[in-house]
Amino acid sequence: MRFNPYRPNSIVTPKMFHGRAEELAFIQQSLLQTPYGNPQHFLIEGERGLGKSSLFLMVNQFASGKLALSDGLKMNFLVLNIELVTHIFYKSLHTKLLRQIRTGLSMNLM
Repeated sequence: MRFNPYRPNSIVTPKMFHGRAEELAFIQQSLLQTPYGNPQHFLIEGERGLGKSSLFLMVNQFASGKLALSDGLKMNFLVLNIELVTHIFYKSLHTKLLRQIRTGLSMNLM
C-alpha cells in the first residue's frame, strides 16, 4: 500500500506532479495559446484519489498567475469555478456565472 498525497480541495506541491510532466506541458501550452485566439480544451478525468482535484487546482493557480508557468511567464486569466449538476436550468447557470464573474472581477480590482 502506498501513501496517497492528494487531498480533496487542497493543492500539493508542484514536485508531486513529477510523473505528469506531459500533461502539465500540454495544459501550460493550452493556456499560452488562449490569448492569441487559439484556445485548446482539455478534460481532467480519472478514478478517485488520482489527484484530479490537485491537478485542477494547479491549473487554476497557473491560469490566475499565482504560479508561474515552467518558462517563468505568469498568466492573468479570470478563473471561474462553477459546479454543474445534472438538471441545471439556463437561468440558474446564468446566475452562477454572473456571480462568479462579479466576485472574480472585484477580487482582481483589489
